[in-house]
Amino acid sequence: METNQKETLQPAADRRNKIIVRTSLIGIGANLVLVAFKAVIGLLSNSIAILLDAVNNLSDALSSVITIIGAKLANRKPDKEHPLGHGRTEYISAMIVAAIVLYAGLTALIESGCFERITVMIQREVARRICASPGTADYGAFGLFVQWHCETEILFDVPPSCFVPQPKVTSTVIRLTRRGQPPVQGKDESLLFRVIRAAFNQRRKTLVNAL
Repeated sequence: METNQKETLQPAADRRNKIIVRTSLIGIGANLVLVAFKAVIGLLSNSIAILLDAVNNLSDALSSVITIIGAKLANRKPDKEHPLGHGRTEYISAMIVAAIVLYAGLTALIESGCFERITVMIQREVARRICASPGTADYGAFGLFVQWHCETEILFDVPPSCFVPQPKVTSTVIRLTRRGQPPVQGKDESLLFRVIRAAFNQRRKTLVNAL
């Protein structure tokens, strides 16, 4: 019975994988065309905003490449080391895509000074880390870095059923609003974040031993 069920689910998984690859390839092609067009326009007009938009399209193309790789690896058949399959690979690739999208958005928001706020959709687990409050399990160095530069706000979740094909993760839409001034004043920002990374790198150690 269990074998028949797996054989029934396999064609559906194959169809889902083909749709993911096809749509990702279309996305890669479209984004590369936009990158070339916007890069030329941005250089000719000396517009940092248009150039950053071209970088955003380039990150979208890279995200599509990672999505294809994740889908291909996740669709492999179970083996001795992975008796339940390789579905976790798609989850990991989604985390990488979320990081790329977020990095592109933060770069545009913090470094360019062209935007007051951005709204992005990323994986729910990443969103919770970004917007985590002190004292919670999700609170960490990455969230501190983002909250140092931006005010963070979770807007709403987007379930897998909103997408075709359905991903294996839930997405969350967040809003980041650039701060005019950091929440506290520090003499050496680079030293501050080195200390923060060291403190959160080994959570089970005391602060003295971590540093």
